[in-house]
Amino acid sequence: MSAAIQALQFNGIIPPAPGSRKTTCPKCSHTRRKSWEKCLRVETDDNGVSWKCFHCKDEGSDAI
Repeated sequence: MSAAIQALQFNGIIPPAPGSRKTTCPKCSHTRRKSWEKCLRVETDDNGVSWKCFHCKDEGSDAI
């Protein structure tokens, strides 16, 4: 398992397919009226992974 996927799982994020994808945020989606709305952008590439929630502003990254 790559370090990038481990970083996502450690932060409660289900790893999407490589590239730039949107998913639900593990920090705030469960408290929202539209809990299914994908507000977390996850970008994976050869250099690692980064994520940012456009609702709660949670963000992070892990470089390889």
